[in-house]
Amino acid sequence: MNIAVIGSGNIGGTLAKGWARAGHTVTFGVRDLQNFKGKDLLQRPNIGAASISDAVARSEVILIAATPPATRGIAGQLGNVSGKIILDAMNSARSKADEFGSTAEALRAWTVGAEIVKCFNSTGWENMADPHYAGVPVDMFMAGSSVRGKAVALQLALAGFCRMLRLWGR
Repeated sequence: MNIAVIGSGNIGGTLAKGWARAGHTVTFGVRDLQNFKGKDLLQRPNIGAASISDAVARSEVILIAATPPATRGIAGQLGNVSGKIILDAMNSARSKADEFGSTAEALRAWTVGAEIVKCFNSTGWENMADPHYAGVPVDMFMAGSSVRGKAVALQLALAGFCRMLRLWGR
């Protein structure tokens, strides 16, 4: 699967590494190809970088792992997302996307034709990198009205983190 990742910090980087290890092609969508936080990730197999619109154009799935205030700017750079799945990993606990209660609501308002699933935002990146505590996998929650989108989110959670088996919201 071709996956665009917007946000190369802890969450985006951790998920990208897991998906690339599982054989998916990951392209970071970045504003500045020469100077972005996750540049070291480009040394790994199956991981590249391009402009945000180019990364999205070549992807089937888009992970957004940024801060909520960046949502409007990111949405404006995505390009055509019709028929694509957006995995919203942003956490609105401390900040919001303008007047919206959640980033998923904002993405629904600022994009056209995408299937949006809220996931990969209910636990820390450390739990995604090592999802076991005393042999018990961590829980991962997801929400959305797209059956296809939730199936892809589940597939990617299991592909990148085979031990993270207890997903809720199916």
